[in-house]
Amino acid sequence: MPIKKVTKKDWLWAGISFFSKGGINALNVEKMAKALKCTKGSFYWYFKSRDDYIMQLIDLWAADGTESFIDDAETAETPQAKLKHLITEVLKDRRGADFEFYLRHHGQKNPAVKELIEKTEKRRISFMAHLLQEAQVADYEAKAEIIYYYYLGWYEHNKHFTAPDEVINQELRKIALISGLEWMSD
Repeated sequence: MPIKKVTKKDWLWAGISFFSKGGINALNVEKMAKALKCTKGSFYWYFKSRDDYIMQLIDLWAADGTESFIDDAETAETPQAKLKHLITEVLKDRRGADFEFYLRHHGQKNPAVKELIEKTEKRRISFMAHLLQEAQVADYEAKAEIIYYYYLGWYEHNKHFTAPDEVINQELRKIALISGLEWMSD
């Protein structure tokens, strides 16, 4: 096996991929090293322990699966455009597959992970509420939660295929209907 230098990010992205397919038990350093075509030694160069690795993996998930979407949505000009962009992009994203499913399962056993999940979800919902408030939507906090939990169910049902634009547009219309965001279905 040819040996190559891998970065810390390479290990983290490999971990996200492995974790998405089998949860905590799938994070086998030897198997990941083989997939990365490197030695196990580089893993221990970047991470103090498996637990350290897992927490950094979850931090990357939080940044990539939350902050990157928020930053991207903020580039739109109006609150309405930000909302539509944010919802469209998260409905299209399939990078995580079962990552959040396995993460929630792990969080039931690990209080630090559970706390990080709760913090991340609070951030997601509060950003949605902020945009709804800016768009002058009544009951914006409750509607932000409704939209978020609708998304979780929709994602769980559709995570194994890429939704075509027409399906995304149908979902935007449904979200507009249940939340009073009529302009989003245009």
